[in-house]
Order: sequence, then structure tokens, then C-alpha cells
Amino acid sequence: MTALSLQLQLLVRALKFRSELANSYQGVQLCLNQVSKLNELLDDLLDMTRIRTGQVVLNKTVVDLPELLHEIVNRFQPEAQALGTSLTITAENPLSGIWDPLRLEQIFTNLISNAIKYGNRQPVEISVSRRGSQGVVTVQDHGPGIEPEFQKKIFRRFERAPSCGHLGGLGLGLYITHQLVQAHQGTIRLRSEIGRGSQFIVTLPIADLSEGSLPVQKQAS
Repeated sequence: MTALSLQLQLLVRALKFRSELANSYQGVQLCLNQVSKLNELLDDLLDMTRIRTGQVVLNKTVVDLPELLHEIVNRFQPEAQALGTSLTITAENPLSGIWDPLRLEQIFTNLISNAIKYGNRQPVEISVSRRGSQGVVTVQDHGPGIEPEFQKKIFRRFERAPSCGHLGGLGLGLYITHQLVQAHQGTIRLRSEIGRGSQFIVTLPIADLSEGSLPVQKQAS
């Protein structure tokens, strides 16, 4: 997959400024986009396997939570603007904790990406605050919402709300997100009403919980 992606990137660069090969450029770009999606699916499957076998560990360090969220939001701004969606963040400073920055990035990238995709082109708001000894991040969209019977299953493997069925994916993103939040000894909750959008609330303990890395535990059967 890596070799294929690199070759397609070289072709895209070679064709980009050849007006007579515009159709070829668009076709190769489409192939490159599909390879990127396949890579994301493979990453999800690998993460699921690591979680199920207890092989994921957290490499903790001091993380500035508002700074991390601002970086993620800035990265998503072009995508949000292309869809006509406003993406805003409010954050308390400073708010630092001992967490795995790469895994936190994975958690919030997934939540913000979902809010943009499923938010029906409505505003998406992210907030970061401190509540006692916990950092709290909320991701709010104003899309169609999730039906109550699916809210209890949304963090299970391969589960997708009916309104999300037309979009690609394996239904692993929120399962992985849930497991990674739990690995930090945090919690993730969903609040949603039909026609009024969905809000995901992540709480993370600020104090260091252990010396060294903390493995993700297997999901209970």
C-alpha cells in the first residue's frame, strides 16, 4: 500500500500541470484518494487487533490539551470550509496533563471528522475546559442526531447508525476511540436528540495515573 501510494503521488505531481492530460490527472488523483481510504481502514483493523490482544500501550508525556485541539481544528478547517461548515473551538488555558499525544490526536481527529461528515453542513463546536481534576472536551454537531436505540450500541465494533450507512467505513472508529479513552482511564459519553444533533463528551484525568505506559485492556465480551 505504501509503495502504491508513493507511485500514485509521483504520477499526480507529473500530471498536475499537463493541461492536455487533465482527465488522467483526475483519474490518478481519485485512485490516490481511494488508497488513502484503504490505508485508514487497514489502520482501524490493525488497531482493533491490537486492542483485542492487549498490545496497545500509551506513551505518556506532558500534553497541552488546548494546543493539541487547536492544531487538529486548524487541520480540519479546509475540509470544513469546502463543505460550507463552520468549525470553532473555545478553550481554557492552560490545561495540561500526562497523556499519549498521538492517541489523543487519534481520538479527537475521529470525533471531529465524524461531526463534520454527519453534521449536515451545520456548525461544529469544540470546547475544552477543566472540571476539578479532569480535562473535558466536547464535540458538538447540529446534524440529524442518532436514534435512542442506537446510542447504546454506538461504541461497539462494526456498529453504525442508519443515517451513517451511506458513508464509507467499517464502524470501528468510535469503538477504537472508546477503547483509547478508557485506556487513559477516562470516559466518553454521547448526548443526542433527533433533529438537534449529537454531542460527544470526553473526560480525561489530569493527574498522572501510573509510572510508565498503560496498555489498552481487552473489551469485555
